[in-house]
Amino acid sequence: MDASAKHQPKIGFTKKQLQEAENISIKLLKGTPLFKLQKIPKKSMNTISNLAFQSYSSGEYDKALQLYRLLSLYDHTDSKNFLGVGICMQKAENYEDAINSYMIATKLNRDSYSAFFNISQCLLALGKTELAAGALEEVVRIGKSNSEVKKSKTYKKAEQLLSGLKM
Repeated sequence: MDASAKHQPKIGFTKKQLQEAENISIKLLKGTPLFKLQKIPKKSMNTISNLAFQSYSSGEYDKALQLYRLLSLYDHTDSKNFLGVGICMQKAENYEDAINSYMIATKLNRDSYSAFFNISQCLLALGKTELAAGALEEVVRIGKSNSEVKKSKTYKKAEQLLSGLKM
């Protein structure tokens, strides 16, 4: 045994700690949100969500981004958290990261028409009109099977933009 090994602290875990870590890992891999594992009340999550929305609405985009990131870490199953991250990134003109957040939102909720619309806006800002048209087509696809979406301003704007891109 060399001299440096004698002075290093022993790092070890008990069987109980290892079993608990394994159980948490299994639950996370099965999709259980971290806030449930940490026994954080849903009311607290809603409070943070409201604060994030208020921060965004008052133009405090950096603060809102931090809160939405926290929410997406503690509840990775709620597409709205990733929409919030994306919207803040988009406001900061960080379009690539915004698109990545919106894509996560669409994976969690395939009918998230607002995520697809926002993806189109980021792609247009990046000069990628063909890809933007594809995202707008997703908004229209969703609207065709959902009357509430079809009535929305976002749907109407998507149709207008799409017809303009196809000219």
